[in-house]
Amino acid sequence: MKKALPVLVWGASGQAEVVTDILGQSDTYQIKAYVDDVNISGTPQTFNGIPVVHNDFDIRELQKSGLNLAIIAVGNITARVSISKRLLKLGFKFINAIDHTSIISKRAKIGINNVIKPGVIIDPMVEIGNHTYVGAGVTIAHHSQIGNFVNIAGGSNISGHVVIEDKVHIGTGTVIKDRVLIGKESIIGAGAVVVTNIPPQSVAIGVPAKPTGKKSANK
Repeated sequence: MKKALPVLVWGASGQAEVVTDILGQSDTYQIKAYVDDVNISGTPQTFNGIPVVHNDFDIRELQKSGLNLAIIAVGNITARVSISKRLLKLGFKFINAIDHTSIISKRAKIGINNVIKPGVIIDPMVEIGNHTYVGAGVTIAHHSQIGNFVNIAGGSNISGHVVIEDKVHIGTGTVIKDRVLIGKESIIGAGAVVVTNIPPQSVAIGVPAKPTGKKSANK
C-alpha cells in the first residue's frame, strides 16, 4: 500500500475545514500541520486534532521531516497571493484539493493550489490557472478560461468561451453569458447576470450586471 504524502494546510478556520474534508476522501495525502499566522494569540494549538504552527521557523522544522507539499485554505485573495509567495520561497510545491463529487473533463486543464468544492461540473477545453477557488455546484462550460487567484462562489453558472482574468471575485449564484470577459481584479455581486464585458477593477451588480464603480477584488 502506497504511503500517504504529508501536506501542510495554510489556514485554520472555515476554508481549512473544507479542504480537510476533501483531502480526507482518499489516502493520497495526510495533513501534517495547519498554519495560522494571523490569529496567533487566539488560535488553539491543534485543529481537528492536528498541530497548528504560526511562523516560518516552525514550518522549516516540519520540513526537516520531509514535508514539502502544501495547499492554501484561505478565501481572501490578497492573503492567498502573499502566502503563495512565502510558501514558494520556503521551497514548497502545491497540490490541488478536488472534491470527488465534482465532474471534470479529462480534457480540461487545471493548474496548482486550486480548491474545487462538491458538485462542480467542468466541461472539456476549460482552463483554470493557479490558486483559484471554485465553490460548490459551480458549472463552467466549454472553452472558458479562468485565471489565477480567482474566487467563484457556489452556485454560479459560467457559459462557454468566458474569460475571467486574475484576482476576480464572482459572487454566489452569478450567471455569466457566453463569450463575456471579466477584467482583472473585478468583483461581481451575488446573483448578478453578466451579459456584457466587465472592465478591469470594476464592481458590477444586478440583472443585467452593470459596473457601479471601481474597486480591486484583492483589497
